[in-house]
Amino acid sequence: NELPHIIARIDRKTSTPVIALFVALVFSISFLFFGSIGTVANATDFLLFIAFIIINLSAIKLRHSMPKAERPFKIPFNIGKIPLPSVLGAIACLFLIIGIKTEIIIIAVLLSLLGVAFELFYKHRHKKKQGA
Repeated sequence: NELPHIIARIDRKTSTPVIALFVALVFSISFLFFGSIGTVANATDFLLFIAFIIINLSAIKLRHSMPKAERPFKIPFNIGKIPLPSVLGAIACLFLIIGIKTEIIIIAVLLSLLGVAFELFYKHRHKKKQGA
């Protein structure tokens, strides 16, 4: 129920969200107008590195905040409660971010803020429709 119904619809024959894929295609092509494909690729890299940092830091935090939780997969190579691969992954991503130009980071942040604004607008509109 998070996406508009038309975008969330799954094709019966292919079992894929065809309309969502088409919308993603249109957005991807429109990003090319920001400059070269390198600009789009670097902005995507930056956002992926941020996501990986958050994932790795979350794994470390969960080890401390919920040490007794049952986990289907346990990260190997720990120093005490600290999973070493998560620490190294977060540090590696930070080093990779250092190589990205500032203007690319600004573009990525602006695009992310645009996405957040769309999400908040859609949720507000969706709540209004449910309450009406």
